[in-house]
Amino acid sequence: MRICKLAVLISGVALAFLGGVPAHADFVSFTVSSPPGFPGTLTPTDIDTTVALPQFNPTQGTLTSITLTVTGLTDNTVTLTNTAPNTPATDITFNEPVTFTLSRPDFSSLIDNPVTFTFTVASITPGGGTATGSGTVTGPATTATITAPADLAGFIGTSTVNLPFFTGTQTSIGGTGAGNITANVVTTAGATITVGYTFTPAAVPEPSSMILTASGLTGLVGYGWRRRRRAATTN
Repeated sequence: MRICKLAVLISGVALAFLGGVPAHADFVSFTVSSPPGFPGTLTPTDIDTTVALPQFNPTQGTLTSITLTVTGLTDNTVTLTNTAPNTPATDITFNEPVTFTLSRPDFSSLIDNPVTFTFTVASITPGGGTATGSGTVTGPATTATITAPADLAGFIGTSTVNLPFFTGTQTSIGGTGAGNITANVVTTAGATITVGYTFTPAAVPEPSSMILTASGLTGLVGYGWRRRRRAATTN
């Protein structure tokens, strides 16, 4: 009978130590800007830099996935000139797409965020006539989710993960008239880059589990004391 009681008490303590808050997903995110003063500061669109994103601290739990979000902005001014001596240019459309790319250290793309500035004009007179357009364009945010273990590993640590960040630009001019159009373009840009970490936090013992642990230990102490007292009485 005494052996059975002791087994019950030990079982109670073991269950208390095994108890804890059920695992659940948690999330933390960080945002950086390029250039650092963005949006107050813009830079020419030939961006070719590195962004430092805070890593996921492994003491918080187990990283399960990463979301990367890039939101680019361009500020644009273009002057179109019709250099044809006699022929007007009509229905002109100028496009300047800028693609913001965040890549792995080996320059393979993680995420591309396209932003396009468009300027249209009905006609430009020949012999040096001009038309000027300008505008600021914020592209829709582009988000990518990363779950591959090889990619996750580089984002785990207590420092930063440094990733190449650059832009690519290609302009185009179209129209129905026969004029000869040239373009003088001035474009500056900037972007925000957000990294989000989804993780499973380490289990934390519940208060009820700690109370059960204390009760089990108290029971063991009491049982040991009663056993010694009975042995002394018998002797």
